[in-house]
Amino acid sequence: MINLTLFGTTTGLEVLHLPIGSNNLPVRFEDAWIEISPNMATLRPERDVVVLSRRNLNGHIATWIGLYRPAREIGYDRPGSFYGAGAWVIDKVADVTCLIETLKNLANQIKALAMNGDRFVKRINEIHPQLVPPEQIATLTASLTNATNGCDPTGEAIFIEASNSFSDLLDWGQRAQSASKFSKIIIGNSDQVPESASGSSIKVFKTLAFAIDAACQKFDAELHNEQLRHKSTVQQYEQILSKYKSEREVIDQTLAAHDIQLQQVQVRADKCLKAYRELESENNHLQIKLEQYQRASQGTKPVKIKYQMDEKKPQVEFKSIEGRESITNDLLFWITLIFLLSSIAVVGVKFVATEENCFLWKFSCQAPIDKKSNKQYGEPTEERDPPQIGTPQNQTINNGNK
Repeated sequence: MINLTLFGTTTGLEVLHLPIGSNNLPVRFEDAWIEISPNMATLRPERDVVVLSRRNLNGHIATWIGLYRPAREIGYDRPGSFYGAGAWVIDKVADVTCLIETLKNLANQIKALAMNGDRFVKRINEIHPQLVPPEQIATLTASLTNATNGCDPTGEAIFIEASNSFSDLLDWGQRAQSASKFSKIIIGNSDQVPESASGSSIKVFKTLAFAIDAACQKFDAELHNEQLRHKSTVQQYEQILSKYKSEREVIDQTLAAHDIQLQQVQVRADKCLKAYRELESENNHLQIKLEQYQRASQGTKPVKIKYQMDEKKPQVEFKSIEGRESITNDLLFWITLIFLLSSIAVVGVKFVATEENCFLWKFSCQAPIDKKSNKQYGEPTEERDPPQIGTPQNQTINNGNK
């Protein structure tokens, strides 16, 4: 985008904007930005001064290229008056040869339509309807390319002497990396250099080569300062790193000690867990035994307990059996019953088998019947009648002899 501009101090600074294409510019311009003063350059008749400067406007790079000539105001003879034409190029760079021709065309129209010699006789707005668009506008618009390097808004202002052509200097100011150390470049003849008495702080270079050399020196100084800064930063980082390393060693030692303690605690925890599981298992066994005893005391059938310990959940399984334990208990029961019956039988026999009832228990009586009878009734054994033949006793004896 290009905004062509006509300017002059007719009765003070007057500016006329002639945008090429759309009137909706992305930025707003201040008229004071295009002014030129004696501490920037000394304007001479029949000798043009060209100014290239850059500004950052709301994120856009605005490049001003203006062509300046001396003039006198309407009704005043104040020094420092001027007129000319310029162009604001937004985010682009233009072909400088075509641009200078366009600006000279517009400046010549101002001189022809609004001035008598070097004095304004009309205001610029009065000649606006009579202005003719330069024939180079189409070529100028087609030459625009993106701005990547060139002057930087943060740089300083310089004056470069040029005897004839401005094209090389303007092209360098728009595109060269070395021009980034400067924000404003004023180009004029040697007799247009600003006077030192005017208090100018602008550096003057005889040729473009000197300006490039000065830019390189700035780059070297910045690089050296940057290297020093980086060296200082590296030293600080090394000190910090050394401090962190020592702290890391202390932390590693502390962590190693904690790891040993943790391992010891883990071993103790494993032992405690093992002991706990053993106690839990023993407790389960005791509970099982207690249930067995309770069932036995209540006369329930013995049970066989199958205990299974799981790591997560102890399980106890009860199973009734009909095997060896049942047979053993039954055998003990019958032995005890036989023993009791035998004891009762013996006691009964001793009670019944008396001398009076001995005749009923011949095979179990130890003493002869006669002897037992005599002792019982008090009869003498000598007066006992001899046995008679045919008695049961004799029959027994005889049977024995036989």
